[in-house]
Amino acid sequence: MFDSRILAAALIIVTLTGCHEKAPPTAQARPVRTVTVERGAEGETVSLTGQVQAKDHVSLAFRLDGRMIERPVHVGDVLTAGQVVARLDPQIQQSTLRSAQGNLADAEARLTEARLTFERHEKLLKTGATSRDRYDAAEQAMRSAQAQVDSAQAQVRIAEEQLGYTTLSADAPGQVTAVGAEPGEVVRAGQMIAELARQGGRDAVFDAPEGLIKTEGNPRLCRGDSSGLTF
Repeated sequence: MFDSRILAAALIIVTLTGCHEKAPPTAQARPVRTVTVERGAEGETVSLTGQVQAKDHVSLAFRLDGRMIERPVHVGDVLTAGQVVARLDPQIQQSTLRSAQGNLADAEARLTEARLTFERHEKLLKTGATSRDRYDAAEQAMRSAQAQVDSAQAQVRIAEEQLGYTTLSADAPGQVTAVGAEPGEVVRAGQMIAELARQGGRDAVFDAPEGLIKTEGNPRLCRGDSSGLTF
């Protein structure tokens, strides 16, 4: 009985003693310095002026000499592929074509006659009603007439091409940036009639000092497009 009282008193004392113990101190936050890393341009910023131009420029010209009677396009016009740019006076080429066609008709008529003669001698030779020499001559005449037809056909094709050259057309879609002759002028073969900036890519052209693009032992790269030039 006595021991149990002593034990209970000891437990009370220990409990009271624990209630008066202090909690361990809390660690305080330490300040930290941070640095944000960003990507930036090296060196000084340089501004340049320039022009945005088409990558492909083509000068449209006739293949023949002649008097230009029509040029329906002007600077700034947007053309489609095959659109007419200008025309030459086609009278000479038309006359040449008519003459070539007439020669072809005559050659074809002679070939028809020569072929009929040869076929007649071929039948007569089988029956012995004609000589071998006459048969050979008829065959030779037919071959000669055929050669004349072939030559006349070639002349017609050439005349047709020449007549086609009196019309100048755009070879691709694009915009007219310059013109070189006016209607009524006599132009030479190869003379620029219109300059066409073809549709497609664009180049940014800048007048940059050579030392800015590349320095001795320290090359600097540059990239250019329609939005600008970046070093």
